[in-house]
Amino acid sequence: MRQAMKAPLEDIKGKFPPPRRLFIEGIPRLHMDQLVDARYEVYYCSTWSLPEIRRSMLERPSLAVLPQLERSYAGKRDNVTSNVKGDKSDPRSLRDFGQLIRWYRAERTEPYVIEALRRLGNRELMATLSSQVSQNACSATYRDATFLRVKADEIESSLDAAQKELLRYCRMIELHRFHKRLYGVGCLTMLTALSKRPWAYGCRAWRRLNGCTDSARYPQIVTQHSLKTDSKLKSLLYGALPVLIGQGSPYRQFYLERKVSLPVTIKRGRAGRGLYKVSPHAKAVNRVMTRVIDEIRRSCRAWYEAFGQNYRLEKS
Repeated sequence: MRQAMKAPLEDIKGKFPPPRRLFIEGIPRLHMDQLVDARYEVYYCSTWSLPEIRRSMLERPSLAVLPQLERSYAGKRDNVTSNVKGDKSDPRSLRDFGQLIRWYRAERTEPYVIEALRRLGNRELMATLSSQVSQNACSATYRDATFLRVKADEIESSLDAAQKELLRYCRMIELHRFHKRLYGVGCLTMLTALSKRPWAYGCRAWRRLNGCTDSARYPQIVTQHSLKTDSKLKSLLYGALPVLIGQGSPYRQFYLERKVSLPVTIKRGRAGRGLYKVSPHAKAVNRVMTRVIDEIRRSCRAWYEAFGQNYRLEKS
């Protein structure tokens, strides 16, 4: 089966000169920004779009129902909804289901978001290396533990420098004053939220992106909130969970009220997994997480309206 073409920007310009509309799927943000800068009108879809469409179709249409001009690959597979693993990266599948896919117009990523992503990536890399070296230093397999301890000290100093750089950047773009009033939310959490561009999402879309929900859509089965979501922001908040629901927290009363009022739910898991019990504590924590993530979105939008729309990094 023919796979999606991975061509450099120069080749795309030569074959499809701008201005032109491009419908793409599964492209990094950096490459999407390059296409937007080259005066292309770029539209993208979720990588889950094609699998969802296939599962939702009751009857799989045959190639016979498609015009001959639109099925140049007739006979190469049984039908256009084949569940072959490579279908979702097949450009002709995007053409076949183009009317059913929800397309989003790409916007140029703001420079301060790109800078935040770069600094967050540097810190994440140092944290990963620090964890790996610490585990190896404790292992009996490695005899030269002195070398690993020296490397661990070097990586720890680099991690501290990356952390201080994040804090400095948060103050430089004046984001710090917007999250100071949010209880339990630090610079790392706020910059992680900023990197997701929350001003481009509505309330429900923002919750879904971060794996939050007010209530399960299906009370009898396990609702997989992690599908099509980014768990980074929620995992950071889970690290501060003792602070968010502890004594002195403004969310403490809200947590206790939900913990008392919400009942235990027994859900049916997938085949072979039996029943799944959702405790009132887990439900109450989910409500607290949803409220905090909503407040983070409102603070980021307030910063964007005050500074972000006209902010330039070179001025700082």
